[in-house]
Amino acid sequence: MPMADAEDRAWAIRDGVLGLLYHAEIAGQELYSISAAAVSRVSDWGWDPINELEIIAASEYLVRAGFVRSHMTQANGMLIMPTMTASGVQKASNRISVRPGVDSSPSVAVTSPAPPAAPTMNGEDVTTEISRMWSIRDAILAWLYQEDAALREPTHVDAERIQESVSWQAAPITDEELSRDCRYLIESGYMRATATMQGVMLRPLITARGSDFAARGVSVQPGPERFAATTGVTNTFNITNNGPSQMAIQSTDFTQTLTVEGQRQQIDAVATALDEYAAQSPEAAGRVGNLPDELREAGSDPVANRGKLQTLLSAVVGIGALANSAGGQQLMQLAAPLIQSLAS
Repeated sequence: MPMADAEDRAWAIRDGVLGLLYHAEIAGQELYSISAAAVSRVSDWGWDPINELEIIAASEYLVRAGFVRSHMTQANGMLIMPTMTASGVQKASNRISVRPGVDSSPSVAVTSPAPPAAPTMNGEDVTTEISRMWSIRDAILAWLYQEDAALREPTHVDAERIQESVSWQAAPITDEELSRDCRYLIESGYMRATATMQGVMLRPLITARGSDFAARGVSVQPGPERFAATTGVTNTFNITNNGPSQMAIQSTDFTQTLTVEGQRQQIDAVATALDEYAAQSPEAAGRVGNLPDELREAGSDPVANRGKLQTLLSAVVGIGALANSAGGQQLMQLAAPLIQSLAS
């Protein structure tokens, strides 16, 4: 096998350890410890085999740097039940090396002579799991924003209430996912809650930072700003500057600032487009559900119902992305700019 510069090798192992923890988190797995074999497999390692002492040294660095935490270690220094911090998640999700000085680099963290083509966990593509994880985090935040706007103080984070409030379309959110993603939102400063030993989050509250993200309808996912995919369906819109306003990439040109009456008319246009899309097939009707009626009801007062409308319109964007058709494209082009108008 090829040799590597000692310094480059050390940083590659650190990136590999963080990558292993990230993939485990996405897959909902809890690692008892970090093995050299697991790091090699996930990072598609192509250099000389990693040994246990290198894993221990890499883990110690990641803890000191604030990317990983662990409350216990084995006698040999190996971490027990290691997990990622919010800083570690941010690095790993953007595929940026933990090596200082490369944050601005557009390249991925190279953990082998040739970077792996796609994230894998035990040979399975985890791209879908990554998208789902960020959608759940956006959905939790959107729900908390609605609860705050209604002056409600929930006793605990409830998956069923979250899914109902955001018109969730993917597989049901599990307790493990809820615990994992609430931890991330807490560590990143988007929400506050008290965690029980069983992972239940009590007395959740949205923070000022979380309210800002939810009000603008953007995702908490690090990287290029994009619309929150609160329905469990990935949306591909990134947000970019276009003069003094913001535009959704792939959308038609639009004026971001609308009068209240203009917003009502635009909301009605979205609801009508949904009705037309739902009439195409039983499958489409199932995806749409009661969204048109909910939009028209909330659209009667766009100012008072701004948060709810942003959540409903995010669901419309998700339906449009899932449709992968001209009708779906129309839904996205109508809904995406309206989200931005409501956030302004």
